[in-house]
Amino acid sequence: MKKVLFYPLAVAAILSITSCSDDDNNGRENNGGQASAETNTEATTDYDFNDAARRITLSGTSATADHESVKTEGSKVTITEEGTYVISGSLANGQLVIDADNNDMVKILLNGANITSSSAPAIDIENAEKVVIKTATGSENNLADGTSNPQDAAIYSKTKLTIFGAGSLHVDGNKNRAIYSEGGIIFRDANLTLTAPGDAVKTNFNLTFFGGDYTIASSGDGFNVKNEVAVSSADIHISQVNEGFEAGTFNLISGNIDISSQGNGIAVTGEGAKNSSSELYISGGSVYINAAKTGFLVNGSIGISGGTVVIESANDSTSPSLGYNGNFKIDGGYLIAMNNRSNIDLPNNTLSQQNSVAVNFASSVSGDTIVHIQDVDGKDVATFKPEKTFNTILISAAAFEKNETYKLYTGGSVNGDFINGLYQVLNYTNGNLMATFEIGNALTIVDANN
Repeated sequence: MKKVLFYPLAVAAILSITSCSDDDNNGRENNGGQASAETNTEATTDYDFNDAARRITLSGTSATADHESVKTEGSKVTITEEGTYVISGSLANGQLVIDADNNDMVKILLNGANITSSSAPAIDIENAEKVVIKTATGSENNLADGTSNPQDAAIYSKTKLTIFGAGSLHVDGNKNRAIYSEGGIIFRDANLTLTAPGDAVKTNFNLTFFGGDYTIASSGDGFNVKNEVAVSSADIHISQVNEGFEAGTFNLISGNIDISSQGNGIAVTGEGAKNSSSELYISGGSVYINAAKTGFLVNGSIGISGGTVVIESANDSTSPSLGYNGNFKIDGGYLIAMNNRSNIDLPNNTLSQQNSVAVNFASSVSGDTIVHIQDVDGKDVATFKPEKTFNTILISAAAFEKNETYKLYTGGSVNGDFINGLYQVLNYTNGNLMATFEIGNALTIVDANN
C-alpha cells in the first residue's frame, strides 16, 4: 500500500544559522580521546576568523610555523590545538594533519595553499570537535592525494567538516575520493572543483549546501550521503558520474543543479531496498538531469511543491524517468520528464493539488524535436527540446486548468532563450498538431498520434 506523503517540518530549520553553540558533547572532559562522528550543524561563531591567527608557511619539502601548537617534520605539518591557522605556500609530497583534542574547534584559512601527497591525504583530520576550512578572498588553493593513499581521499576527516570562503579550492582525489568525512559536511558560499575516480564526496551523516558554486567530475557518485542532503541557493554542476546524488533523503529548497550521469540522476535509497523514510522533496530552485538510467529513483516518496525539474532519462525498458515506491505528490512547480519506453511512474491522482499531463506518442520521436503545448488562445504552457529520443512525456504546470483545452505540437520553430532543455518563448511557429486535449482530473492521459 502506498502511504500518504507528509512534508517534514524540519526542512525550514536548515535555512538559518543557529545562534547557540553546536557543542553537543554535554560537557564531556577534554581528555584527548577520539571525537565522535556526528551530524554537522552551524553556529555563527564557526565563521569568525580572528586576527590572532597562527601562521604556517609551506616551502616545497618543508614548513615553518610561528606557534608551538604546530609540529613540523619535513613536509608533514601537524596542528595539535584549537585555534585559527593561516596556511600559505606549497608542499610537494607533504600533508597537513589535524590531531587536536576531541572538543577542540580548529579553523584553517587557506591563502594560496597547494598541498600534494603521494601516500596520504593532503589534509588528514584525525581528531577535533569540528574543523572549519575557509578559502581567503581571491585565493586559489589546490589539494591532491596520490594513488597509494590508504585513506582513500585527498581531504579525509574523522569528524565534522565545514568548508566556506570567497577563494577557490580545487581537490583532486587520485586514489578514490576527493573528500571523505565520517561526520557531517557543510558547504557554505564555497567555490569548489572536485575530481575523483570514485565518489567526489562521501559522508556517513548529513551534507548541507548554503550558497556557493560546485563543479564535480568523478567516476563514482558525485555525492554519496548516508543521511540527508539539503540544498539552499547553491549552483551545483555534476558530470561524468555514476549517480549525481545518492542519499538517505534529498531536499532542494533553492539553487540550481544540473547532472549528466552514466547511472541515475538522484537516487534516494535510505538504508533498505524499500525504505519508506527515504524521500525526495523539491520546493524551489531548478534541476536538470540527463541520465543514462533513472532520473529520480526514490525508495520512499516524491514531493514537488515548487521549482523547475527537467529529466531526460534512459532509452530502455528497465529504467523509468521517475521511479518511486511510496507516493508521488505534486502541489506546485514545473516538471517535465521524458522517457523512450513508456516508463514513467506517474503522480498520485488523488493526492496531488496541481494538474499533470502524461503524453504517450504512438511511436518514438527523435531527439532535438521541439515539443510545444499552448492553450486555446495560443498562450505558451511548455516548450522544450529533448536531446534524446522519447515517446512518453510527463508535464506538470500551474498553467494547466481543469476543464480547459490545450494543444500539443511537435516540430516548428521557436524564438527565445534555451536553457537545460526549456525555452523561454518569445514566439512559436506551429509545427505538427499531435493532440488536442482537455484537463480532467489531477492526472490526464493523452494519446498523441504521430
